[in-house]
Amino acid sequence: MRIKQGQAFGNVLFIQAGYPRTTIDKTLSRLVQEGVIQRLRAGIFVRPEYNRFVGKVPPEISKVINLIAKKNGETIQLHGAAVANKFKISTQVPIQPVYYTSGTTRTIRIGELRVKFIHTSNHQRLQYAGKKIGNILALLWYLGKEQLDIAILHKIRKGMSKKEFEALRTCSMPAWMREGIDQLTIKN
Repeated sequence: MRIKQGQAFGNVLFIQAGYPRTTIDKTLSRLVQEGVIQRLRAGIFVRPEYNRFVGKVPPEISKVINLIAKKNGETIQLHGAAVANKFKISTQVPIQPVYYTSGTTRTIRIGELRVKFIHTSNHQRLQYAGKKIGNILALLWYLGKEQLDIAILHKIRKGMSKKEFEALRTCSMPAWMREGIDQLTIKN
């Protein structure tokens, strides 16, 4: 099994391949001690990538977060504040990554980075989790009824394909959100 530099992976990869658990644990532990791989969290590792200017390059955080969620059997969705920046609705960037989760509320460390998970039992916030539609729903929740206006809705609509927009229209959402989406449907 070949793992690329900079790629995060979980010990579950080897468990699913049928290797004995004790062999996996001992091998991964030895590779960590030798510096071949780096332990990010229990059961989550990365084969470090190096850059001559910055040294060790951290792995893509979203991939690490997805591994953690998969390992814990939870659903996660990026918080709307980060999505607002992606859609150029806000220039602010959250200092630490924040995700909604079906798991427990907690803050974890991944290397030097702190990542916050906020529990939500509201299934509407976790629809299409990890997909563009899910991000848009998180953004709408974040903006709230008071900040949602037609100009913002048009910015959001521009960032979606027709198929994505149709999927958004089928989502379960509160009336105030539905009214905004319906305004776009009527005007387009």
